[in-house]
Amino acid sequence: AADAAGTQQGGSVGGVSGNSGTSGPRVVAASGGSPDRIAMGAPDTRAPSASLFNVNPNGGHYLVETDPRFTDHRTWLSSDHLLGQMGYSPDTVHKRLGDGYYEQKLVREQIGQLTGRRFLDGYASDEAQYRALLEAGATVASEWGLRPGVALTEAQMAQLTSDIVWLVEQTVTLADGSTTTALVPQVY
Repeated sequence: AADAAGTQQGGSVGGVSGNSGTSGPRVVAASGGSPDRIAMGAPDTRAPSASLFNVNPNGGHYLVETDPRFTDHRTWLSSDHLLGQMGYSPDTVHKRLGDGYYEQKLVREQIGQLTGRRFLDGYASDEAQYRALLEAGATVASEWGLRPGVALTEAQMAQLTSDIVWLVEQTVTLADGSTTTALVPQVY
């Protein structure tokens, strides 16, 4: 998260605002955090073994796809939204760790690690929260010239005034112990 201070500050980055109608950057009170600490989530980069997910290292856009019978064939908001805002085609970027459902699960888990809560202040749904974080990430990427796959530096993290999601290339461990790389949504 952008800051671990536990207070909200004025201003606006990409018009990020919650359902509460307030605008401005979100500042998250990370558990055990201090105002001097920069916090970011730590996504689980082990491929899941649950039957809810299908792991296909040689497949198309995603390493992990949610069983369509579970999702009722719904299309979940994914990092395609971020890539589209930046002018990238999802067909031309590196494989992503998971489809929209799996990405939202990873982001929800990181927010829980950082805050001890399911949602950031002002949100009551995973999709609305994920959309705002992706859009904030696209705004920062546009302003700073970021490229998908490249993690933010400590100096860049220190300059953040809003929580964002950014795609970072990470090594993923498969069930058989082999590894591959994929773009993983990282909460900053």
